[in-house]
Amino acid sequence: MLEITLSTILSFVTMSTLLTIYALLDLRQQLVPNRIMLAGLVIGSIIVILSGHFLQKIVLHLTSGLFMAILGYILFRLGAIGGADAKVVFTIAIV
Repeated sequence: MLEITLSTILSFVTMSTLLTIYALLDLRQQLVPNRIMLAGLVIGSIIVILSGHFLQKIVLHLTSGLFMAILGYILFRLGAIGGADAKVVFTIAIV
């Protein structure tokens, strides 16, 4: 069931903004610096924690983060996706 709450709206807006920034950097420079990715992950995580969604669904966030980190790493090592893509997948899973 689709649940539209303030926390889901904040997560959506945050991820949309981060993905736009990452895409523009990737298109212009062919590189998304790790510090930008880490800053996005920290900002997104803070928003999710402050909205209360993280504490309500902690198992979901941690499980999806772990699963996507492993999947992203495997796909990166196979050459199916780039390094920035693997980091973005992890960020999306957490936020």
